[in-house]
Amino acid sequence: MFYCPELGRFLSRDMIIRPGENPYTYVRNDPLTYVDPLGLWEEGGHFYTTYMVAIAAGVDRETAYELAYYSQLPDEIGEMDAMHAILDWGDFSSIPISERDAFRAGVAEVLHSLHGGDVDKRRGCLSGLLKNWKAHGLTPWQRGMIVHAFGDAFAHTYTESGTVKAFRVPWGHGHRNVADYVGASDRLATQIFGGRSPDKIGQNLDTYQQYVNALFEAFGGNLKDDAQVRMRDQIKDNAVKTYKDPPKDENQSMEDYARDWPFGLPGEYRPHKRVSPHTRQGKLPVKGPLPTLTDVAKLLDLIKKECGCK
Repeated sequence: MFYCPELGRFLSRDMIIRPGENPYTYVRNDPLTYVDPLGLWEEGGHFYTTYMVAIAAGVDRETAYELAYYSQLPDEIGEMDAMHAILDWGDFSSIPISERDAFRAGVAEVLHSLHGGDVDKRRGCLSGLLKNWKAHGLTPWQRGMIVHAFGDAFAHTYTESGTVKAFRVPWGHGHRNVADYVGASDRLATQIFGGRSPDKIGQNLDTYQQYVNALFEAFGGNLKDDAQVRMRDQIKDNAVKTYKDPPKDENQSMEDYARDWPFGLPGEYRPHKRVSPHTRQGKLPVKGPLPTLTDVAKLLDLIKKECGCK
């Protein structure tokens, strides 16, 4: 999101707004408190999707909730989001000076999958880490953050000449947000801006459905279990229904569906409403404490090693 002082507003439209909201505001006009590095205020693709797919794959509710919570965390803490890392915004003092550039690059390129490299290789590597989490001794917070990277390995991509490619730092897919801002037609959005923003599920339903399928398998879902497969497909069907005309509020629809049977999302934590928000202090909706930046750096090193990242 870029702010234009002459216009007195941000240049990119928020990709999903509620009735009556100004589409040109950013994080409730409070960027010092909240972050939204890639223009997506909604949490449906990470928190709610992670929880529901985990349940569909047979993961117990407590673990599914932890995985969902930590899959959302990189978009909630400034030092763990892509834009803050790229622009060196935040407190990185816990990371040795000699390692800070590598850490910040890792946050953007690894944790948020803005790597510009082989898409299938990155997806396959992250899927392998999730499938073999026991062999790697991964904890719920580590698995959850890998899920975030896995989700972004689908969301942060585009197709060029029939080949799926990954966005890269430093610009990511910011230019595509402009297509929404100027109200470009689908044809012009594609010809001039390369398409629309990839983070919005409704504009990338095919990619989202591919991600749900891949995450289901990464969580150990059984393709021969009719009940599990039916639950997985219900998640995809709900996403399609959410974006039919007139489109519904993505996150409210996701939350309602996640709290209903058979998923049964527990607790009062609602990231899109900032109810019981992520903080470094206070009571957490999961077993704490939150991982430190040093902890995250070690996880990034593991992913780089396993995925052959530079």
